[in-house]
Amino acid sequence: MRNDAIVYCEQCAKMQEQAIVDAAAKVFERFHVVSVVRPDAEGSRVQSTTLPYGPVQTFCSIDEAYRVSEDRPGVLFYVKPENSPLSRQERSLLINAMAYGLSIATMTCGSLCEDTTLAGMAARFGVQLIELGVN
Repeated sequence: MRNDAIVYCEQCAKMQEQAIVDAAAKVFERFHVVSVVRPDAEGSRVQSTTLPYGPVQTFCSIDEAYRVSEDRPGVLFYVKPENSPLSRQERSLLINAMAYGLSIATMTCGSLCEDTTLAGMAARFGVQLIELGVN
């Protein structure tokens, strides 16, 4: 699996910027974050997010983040508020990311890894659902 990752932050408006950076920082041992997607941000390439190794571009969509990546990322790191159920729209978004060949990583899979639809689609596209753990 390629270890470049896109961090996707659902409902970022409800999270502080530092919480987003902290979530991304938890994956540094396994993944190199190449961009951040914040669908609640306006415009394309609206800003950069500063991570411990420097700034990365921030986009409004996975499509754009994937298209402009020089090295094709292999993972979508999915960040959302705790105990927030997966909506149909989010499930669709994750399936579309899998169609690009992106494995889906999250801090706590819970319903994400147990979702039979997502598990089936992951198998179909040859990608993984990865639980990184809370700590």
